[in-house]
Amino acid sequence: MRRSDRRSFLAASSAAFAVGFLPRSAAAAPAVRVGAVANESFAEPFYCVDHGAFTRAGVDVEIVPFAGANVLQQGLAGNAIDVGIIDVIQLSNAINHGLAYKYFAGSAIMAKSPTTLLSVAKNGGIRRPQDLEGQTIGVVTLHSANELAVREWLKQNGVDDATVHFVELTGAAMGPSVLRGTVAATMLMEPFLSLSADEMRPLGNVFGAIASEFLLNGWYARSEWLGANAALIPRLTQAIYETARWANGNPIASAPIFARWAKMDVSAVTAMRRANYATSLDVGLLQPVINLAVKYKSIEKAVPAADLIYGRPA
Repeated sequence: MRRSDRRSFLAASSAAFAVGFLPRSAAAAPAVRVGAVANESFAEPFYCVDHGAFTRAGVDVEIVPFAGANVLQQGLAGNAIDVGIIDVIQLSNAINHGLAYKYFAGSAIMAKSPTTLLSVAKNGGIRRPQDLEGQTIGVVTLHSANELAVREWLKQNGVDDATVHFVELTGAAMGPSVLRGTVAATMLMEPFLSLSADEMRPLGNVFGAIASEFLLNGWYARSEWLGANAALIPRLTQAIYETARWANGNPIASAPIFARWAKMDVSAVTAMRRANYATSLDVGLLQPVINLAVKYKSIEKAVPAADLIYGRPA
């Protein structure tokens, strides 16, 4: 990897900021700095803190909010945080670039009710997959599972994906970009999916083109940090999966937590599609994404799913 590329990849985000931390004694170990983003697929850390799972597990945590997933990943690369959430393709490419990162717990999974859908203007001219040929589609991150799922879905519907152009957009910019005609469709995520319901409509659940269930993203850290905190990882994982089971079963009770962090009305959150969170880290949930990324050459070199997981032999 070129030195300039590595410097760019490792550039820490100045947009990250801490919002407080749990009290601890002077003799206690430093708080674990956990990055989070106020969208449903990356919001599990907020639930872990507010539901009290970290406290019950005896883990002292400082939540560091980020504006988006890419910025969060720059924050971990630049040592602004210890733990973050990353998708499978980005983790695979980081490992291929020589960065020693590993998953230690699963986070959001694609299940029956996805929180991101390919969406178009309600009153626009896009009515079927074939109408997207030659058009531009907005995604949060290029070469991500979002883009690859769209490409695969288009192919399965007889559309030549080579004719389609993809651009990066923030979640907040996606709906307005479609309504202005800048793009024909976007991979619209919650909370924007629900907030735009009057003007936007889903065209398809493109994630189903990958598999009926797979890992969207997972909790990760630097291998060096994981090794130095080996005794802490089981307690951290315990808190994460305790929270996953609670959040999956209590969408009404978890709504005020997301509303507070995302600065939304609780009524708007309860109307949203809510994320499903993993309660284990299974290579079978990673492999469909890796296979698709290899097919579309979004991963420079195939990485065995087991190599992404901390403490698991390849």
